[in-house]
Amino acid sequence: SEIFENQEKFLWESETIAKHLYDITENPRVQNGELFIVYFEGEQAEGQKIDKIGIFKTEKREPFLKIFPEGASFEIEKDFGIGLAKIDKAALIYNNDKEEGYVVSAIDNNKNGDMYYWFEDFLKVKQRENDYFQTQETLSVYKEFITKQLPQEFEVSKADQADFLNKSIEFFKE
Repeated sequence: SEIFENQEKFLWESETIAKHLYDITENPRVQNGELFIVYFEGEQAEGQKIDKIGIFKTEKREPFLKIFPEGASFEIEKDFGIGLAKIDKAALIYNNDKEEGYVVSAIDNNKNGDMYYWFEDFLKVKQRENDYFQTQETLSVYKEFITKQLPQEFEVSKADQADFLNKSIEFFKE
């Protein structure tokens, strides 16, 4: 909120965010890495402009080659850096719905460590219980029933299970 209300506090609040992340990552399974915090000024879309704060964490440095021309040949040097193709953890915080809790899009691509600290301890996010959430929960129950309970009660092939699941998904799409 402080950053959205006064962009001049961006550096100060970014340091606060970094300290918070450092404080909650005492678990030995949490990997070191680099943290990037970015302010995105919103572009006009559907009559409104929504600014965003991006929080990105990388945990793995990847090897890459530096190639320098040296006359008729090349000199090759191996180095390590951050791969642009994959960010390990990310969150976009949208400057809307402050009263209900900001809208956040978050990912954790690294499943090897303690993935819960990113969502629960650091971001402290929870799923909004809106129509989308209710639909996903219902589909999850259907999938559980079709893959586990249905075969115990009836003789049903894997193809029929897949068909039932597809029909359930189609129903909600329509």
